[in-house]
Amino acid sequence: MYATNSEQLRKYIRENPGTLPSQYLNDNSLAASSYDNKTEKELIRLLNGDADVDECSVWNLSHEEWRINTEMALIALTHGNIY
Repeated sequence: MYATNSEQLRKYIRENPGTLPSQYLNDNSLAASSYDNKTEKELIRLLNGDADVDECSVWNLSHEEWRINTEMALIALTHGNIY
């Protein structure tokens, strides 16, 4: 079961405190890639700006989908303790 948005990811984290949040990220998604390759600080910086057009192109995402994936990576990385 993969989360498709930030609220769903938060819900899964709350309901399953013993499971790593990254388990709810689709392995073939920007969210999982960002979780694996970016720091909390980098993700926060990205979310405070505009969508990364290069990542949108590579992952075939709209700007809104990019933001959702980036936010989910940050939520998973911080175990839901942010936002």
